[in-house]
Amino acid sequence: IVLEAIGGQRAADITAGALQALYNGIKDKTSDANAIRYITLVKSIYSRSIEWGEFYGENPALKVRLGQVDNHRLRFLSIEEIQRLLTAASENIFPFLVCALMTGMRKGEILGLQWADVDLEHRVIYVLNTKSGKPREIPVTDKLRETLLALPGPHTGNVFKLTEPTLRFHFARALLRSGITDCTIHTMRHTFASHFAMGTSNIPALQAIMGHATMKMTMRYAHLA
Repeated sequence: IVLEAIGGQRAADITAGALQALYNGIKDKTSDANAIRYITLVKSIYSRSIEWGEFYGENPALKVRLGQVDNHRLRFLSIEEIQRLLTAASENIFPFLVCALMTGMRKGEILGLQWADVDLEHRVIYVLNTKSGKPREIPVTDKLRETLLALPGPHTGNVFKLTEPTLRFHFARALLRSGITDCTIHTMRHTFASHFAMGTSNIPALQAIMGHATMKMTMRYAHLA
């Protein structure tokens, strides 16, 4: 769809108006959420090019007026969707997604996670810099342990050597490849919490793992238990 609309043009010649037309066309045929994903992909391509010093102009995708997506509905991935997403994910973000899906950690917490705070021997991740200001401990599953051990060394500093633009770029590509819609990186957190509630019915434990300041925030998953 993107190639049909702007393929063959120089990056410097693509205008915000052309991208707005692309967004409007996709939105009219599908949904705001789907159209936003395509613009996010284009935005990430420009951001990556600027980051690498291969493009020195402005990012026209930043000027596209995007619609509002309803965030009140609790959206989480099914087991089948999880499998599709992980299959479609590049090696750049596969470990990040495994961590997000198996811990419920926030994007910033994962990107800032240090090896010093990962205890694979005792299978615990210590989350120190949290939104609530209260540190918490998260158990490490077999699959997550296996994934972390497979990461190239040295195992010092940040666990995930990812910038946010790189993450957004590869996540958008994974969504397009998998055909999954109405999904953001934050959906991984909802997915973990939803499946935890369905699998254990232990809402207090879920509150502790998620780091929710109040039980009210966790109770949105209670109906799944």
